[in-house]
Order: sequence, then structure tokens, then C-alpha cells
Amino acid sequence: MAASNPPDDSLAGMLLAHTKRELAQGNRRPLLNALGFCLDYDIPIPEWLAEAFSDALSAVDSFEARSWDDVFGKPHHGRKIAAKGRQKKLRMLVWHRVQTLSATRPIDQGLFEQVGKGLGISGAVAKRLYYDPYRIWGRVAQWLRPDWTRLPTEAEARVMMREIRKVEREAFCTPIPPGGAVEIDMRKIAEIYRKAPCNTPGSNSQKPRK
Repeated sequence: MAASNPPDDSLAGMLLAHTKRELAQGNRRPLLNALGFCLDYDIPIPEWLAEAFSDALSAVDSFEARSWDDVFGKPHHGRKIAAKGRQKKLRMLVWHRVQTLSATRPIDQGLFEQVGKGLGISGAVAKRLYYDPYRIWGRVAQWLRPDWTRLPTEAEARVMMREIRKVEREAFCTPIPPGGAVEIDMRKIAEIYRKAPCNTPGSNSQKPRK
């Protein structure tokens, strides 16, 4: 079944409307993000977005623009880009290793020191990186706790991500009530984590709370 266009009052509809307004004003920076959003969440690519992307390609192909940055804008600003990328990867590694080890021991400074040593960082840095998602997600991070005996392989992670995006798409393409917010069904995402091949069946009894 072909995917349907998102309602105008959904997050996806609002994002596309914003991109269309920016393109009308000559700003192509949001173009790739909008295109990637549509591809990631199986949302039909609007004709105007496809045409804008084609125009950008033509601008480079016809030498009207000297580089991709001229048509799409620079993807990153400032310095220390490599360091920021490394920190993002470390955050995920720290989070999963702490979760795995905490199945048999408490989450304390000694655990952070052990995890940090294995990753070439201090225990203090490991602790900060671990709690970053908690500051963002709050209690939701606890819902997603998997009792993994290992990290998922790249192939397993791709399968999980596809399933998670299906859940997210449902929220992104649902109309947002006045004064409301996007509500992602975290129970479904938690279930995806628990069903991962690297999870230990039956070892996680914690249930998400409303």
C-alpha cells in the first residue's frame, strides 16, 4: 500500500510547509533534511521538493554553483567537528556498556571508571556521557533499558532502526491537537529493544509507566 501524505497539522506536514516557505525565499538549507525525513519515514516526496532538489543538482551540473555547499549550505559550522562526531559515538557506546554491566552490578563510579578505561576516557567523562540521554529523555531512558549481553551488529541495528522509524512515523504523521505535542508510543519502542537478538530474554521485568 502506498504511503499517504501527512496531514498539514502533523509534525511532518509542518516540517514540509516550513521547508517550502524557506525554498520560496531562496534558502535551500532545509532541502536535504526534508528529503531525508521523507525517505526515512516513508513519506511521499512532494513534487515541489523533488523539483527543488533537481534544480539544485542542475545548478552544480551547469556550473552555476561551484560546490554542493553553494546550493545546500555547509552541513556543519565551527571547529572541532571530528571531536563532536567522536563524542556522539562515545555517548552510545557508554550508554549500552553501562546498561549491559549494570545487569550484575550497581551503576556507580567504579562502573563508570571501568567503562571509561575500556573506551580510553575518564570515569567522569563516561558518567557525563551516560547521563546525557537521561537529561534529554527523563524517565523514558529507563523504559528502553535492554539487558543486552553485547552490542547489536550493524545489520541488527539497521533492522531495529527501521522498526523504530515505523513507530515514529505514526506519531509524526498524526495531527497534533491544539496546545498538544507529538506523542511517540514509547511502549512499542521499548518492545523493539527487548526483542533485539542481543537481549537476554526474560531478564528485564521493568515495564514502562504512563
